[in-house]
Amino acid sequence: LHNFMLIICLVIFVAVFGVMFYSIFKHRKSKGAVSANFHESVAVEIAWTVVPFLIVIGMALPATKVVVAMKDTTNAD
Repeated sequence: LHNFMLIICLVIFVAVFGVMFYSIFKHRKSKGAVSANFHESVAVEIAWTVVPFLIVIGMALPATKVVVAMKDTTNAD
């Protein structure tokens, strides 16, 4: 379970930093990029809140099941 969670975190890390570095490289000022002027986007704000929440819940449920199973001593030798 630990290795599986580590792989999930690694995939998220690589994806986020990949997009970030691509955006920094592609939209740098020396290439003449001009920043956009925009304001709130409710859909983006909801997505930024809901998607990480679902990822954390999706990782917490199996981890909680494993911890509870480790603490269960009903069939101890």
